[in-house]
Amino acid sequence: MNFILFANARSGSTSLAKTLDASPDVNMSIETFHPKYIQWYPNETDYSKSIQNGEDMIKALDEISKKYNAMKVLKYQFPREIYSLMLQQENTKIINLSRKNTFDAALSSLIAQQTNIWQKDDTKEVPKLTEIPIYKIREIVESDNEDNNYYADLLDTHKPKEHIDLFYEDIFSENNEENINLITNITNFLGIRMPSLDIIAQYMIPSSASIESSKRYTEIPNWEEIEKEFREYLNEK
Repeated sequence: MNFILFANARSGSTSLAKTLDASPDVNMSIETFHPKYIQWYPNETDYSKSIQNGEDMIKALDEISKKYNAMKVLKYQFPREIYSLMLQQENTKIINLSRKNTFDAALSSLIAQQTNIWQKDDTKEVPKLTEIPIYKIREIVESDNEDNNYYADLLDTHKPKEHIDLFYEDIFSENNEENINLITNITNFLGIRMPSLDIIAQYMIPSSASIESSKRYTEIPNWEEIEKEFREYLNEK
């Protein structure tokens, strides 16, 4: 496995994965550990069930590497003890993609669960939003914060020169020259050729690729309660 895109949910990981997968040097498995992976790719293995411990993970990585040289996975999908072994594999570079504002990540995820719109090309009628419990938002925020701190420390300690840290808030720009510079830096780090400029524009310009769930926040019936409870995150914007 040449590299792994290791990401928070709702961090722009699919757009970045599709951009990198368009390099002539990359054959990426996307959402390898998602429970629906075998629905999307019927000839694949259901790794969400077959991986139960670290040994299973090592076997799975060996199997996946025979077909793909990169993969994108999400941080919440396995416990830290299993993912820690994956991240420390030799000769595998890591792109550690996080979202600084974990409140936005949480609310974006919970809105997507209601609407079933996960990507911009998920074209369907947009349903009316229902209330989102405060405790559900807080669970995701706390989990994401803890995961981000843990994995950042792990990678700094064990793979200081074999990983890069990226943040959702910094990697997408309406100015495609900035996107091209970013992808150039990433591909140089990975030692792969660039995807086409058209692909970069398609997936890395927010108005083309992003759902922008934040525009719907005020449509949540209990938005005032949420806004009051998570004011510290809203003040970060």
